Amino acid sequence: MVKFVIESSDLFDVVEAAKLLKVGYATIYRWIASGKIIPVRMDNRTLISRSEVERLRNESGIGARDNKAD
Repeated sequence: MVKFVIESSDLFDVVEAAKLLKVGYATIYRWIASGKIIPVRMDNRTLISRSEVERLRNESGIGARDNKAD
């Protein structure tokens, strides 16, 4: 078994990840089931790493307009 350390500030629950990605929480679970997102499961919780959220945001272009100055 591989063990690794992740800071708790680098993990989001499914609802938080869905808000950051601007999708519904059910979409997050579908993406997990299809293998699009690799979750972290801890104490019966499903968490999404910051790196996964950033990867998906970069792939989809989510947030590109949010970061530009008006």
